[in-house]
Amino acid sequence: MSRARGRGFEYTHTQRDGTLIQDLTDWSGETAGIDELQHEWRVAAGSPQITASLTVFDDELTLGPHVVAHLAEEWAETAQPGSLEQIGFVSPGIEREAIPELGIAQEFRCFHSLDTAISWAAGDSSI
Repeated sequence: MSRARGRGFEYTHTQRDGTLIQDLTDWSGETAGIDELQHEWRVAAGSPQITASLTVFDDELTLGPHVVAHLAEEWAETAQPGSLEQIGFVSPGIEREAIPELGIAQEFRCFHSLDTAISWAAGDSSI
């Protein structure tokens, strides 16, 4: 696990069976420090054994559909081409019903539960 501090928030990256889990539960949604975070994520997600990336947001953080789409597209664009096939966001505060069509190569999903997201990333086809 790697732990880092952005401007005003902490975040961690852990790896679990080919999945990068990024914990942003301390992030308030402010853009300050996001460049550092994105660089760290790019390095971690660029590892050839990483096939999925899950980002966990705070339960109280509300992410509207356009914010979710923007973040997903940013993450997808900064990912190294190749092994990263899935990107997932985890938070009960995600408004996922109205997410616009994403023009990204990776499969993208939103989840309310980290356990469900991990199962999806591991290939559980029932999700």
